[in-house]
Amino acid sequence: MIQRILYCILLAQPIWAGNCFATSIVAIRSPDSVVIAADSLLTIKNGKGQDTTRSECKIFRSGRIFFSFTGFYKEPGSGFDIVSIVSDSLKQGESFGVTVDKAAMAVVLGMKDEVRRIRKETPALYEKYFAARTGAILQILFASYENGVPMVAVYDIKKTAGPYADIEMSYDRNSCPGNCNVKDTGAYFLTDMRPIEEYLKREKLKSMPTEKTARFLVDLVIKARTPDTGPPVDVLRIDGKGAAWVEHKAECPDISTQDQ
Repeated sequence: MIQRILYCILLAQPIWAGNCFATSIVAIRSPDSVVIAADSLLTIKNGKGQDTTRSECKIFRSGRIFFSFTGFYKEPGSGFDIVSIVSDSLKQGESFGVTVDKAAMAVVLGMKDEVRRIRKETPALYEKYFAARTGAILQILFASYENGVPMVAVYDIKKTAGPYADIEMSYDRNSCPGNCNVKDTGAYFLTDMRPIEEYLKREKLKSMPTEKTARFLVDLVIKARTPDTGPPVDVLRIDGKGAAWVEHKAECPDISTQDQ
């Protein structure tokens, strides 16, 4: 059997034992900005119970578009890497909607090839973690500010059955503008929602600036001791003045040094 080290950012429960990090990401889009907050813990799982951790920046940038994600994203043995696929696709210089659609399609094609490869080379791994899996294998959140409008799009990448039991991939998209009233404020969650839902059953969310609200919601997930999530929380604001870190650790690069 071919040995594989599989990396995943997990929405709530582990997809497999590999190198993984769970994720708590909250994005809030208002009529004048997008704020993204993310936890920092990266857990390296070797499958033998000898886990190690480190701090990791989970908000990425390519050109004018920021992105973050949760789910199966990296397999070093084959070179499959969602960050590279998305970053390369976002450098096309077209409108936000067109660019992120193309990035999502590039992920769909890459994911399809990778899951097919796993089924062929390590069928036991495929049967255990992919064969019966429903729902999203990967979620990607994109955010930008274009023509005076904050932009957000979330894609759920899913495995579907193709002809002759072949593996196919598709995606569902939720975006604003698109599936929203652009004058409203809305939240997008790539996280285990249970701690947030439990809090809202007990208390009403206090009125706070969007930066503090996003951070507070991520903190709820961390403080609930959700596996493989941890502080500090990075907070990014994108608006008509550009993008700026509200809070960030040393592992998050200065925005001015990233690709424009």
